[in-house]
Amino acid sequence: MNTGERIARLRADAGMSQEALADSLCVSRSLVTRWENGTRRPDRRSVDMMASMFGTDPGSIAPDDPLVRAELSECLASGGPDVGSAEAVALMNEFMAGLGERERNIFLRRYHFFDRPAEIAERYGLSKGAVRISLHRSRKKLRTFLVSASGKE
Repeated sequence: MNTGERIARLRADAGMSQEALADSLCVSRSLVTRWENGTRRPDRRSVDMMASMFGTDPGSIAPDDPLVRAELSECLASGGPDVGSAEAVALMNEFMAGLGERERNIFLRRYHFFDRPAEIAERYGLSKGAVRISLHRSRKKLRTFLVSASGKE
């Protein structure tokens, strides 16, 4: 069962319409429809909110993608701020502000929305290779940025 099917099942089991779920999440009904039919994936905030509403674990709605986790793990400097802390959020905001618009959009599509490189390529009219190169360069920049911010070399 994919993420969209899980969302549809949880919503139906809770007796909610797509409109009611959309209102609860402050998103459009058409976005919920796209999640359920698999043309879009919910962001982490929406998954967390649905998990709370339905009394389930976020991973049961949208399992973590181990490849995404592995890609980002190379960027994390040991001894840096805890993920989700105010310091980490401020650092990520600063890093993202320093990226160009296209580079930032590609990075967000991959690591916030968990889109596959092929999906990102199609969305932006790029080759999969161009997306992978952009992601590789962004991760390298993030690693350098985090090392610099932590004062470690």
